[in-house]
Amino acid sequence: MPDKAYRDAFSEMGGLDQVRQGSRAIRAWVSLDRMAHDLRYGLRALFRHPVFGLMVVTTCSNDR
Repeated sequence: MPDKAYRDAFSEMGGLDQVRQGSRAIRAWVSLDRMAHDLRYGLRALFRHPVFGLMVVTTCSNDR
């Protein structure tokens, strides 16, 4: 009985490769969403303290 349920669930989901591809796509969107959130947070922090932001930009540009 458990083998039949496993086979039925496996065929309903479309196979292991399709499940893997779907989860990779979801993880990619989550990563992009987190990166966008971090970028917005960083920009807000730089606009709140513009002198600090200017110091960071000038210090980082002199290292090269």
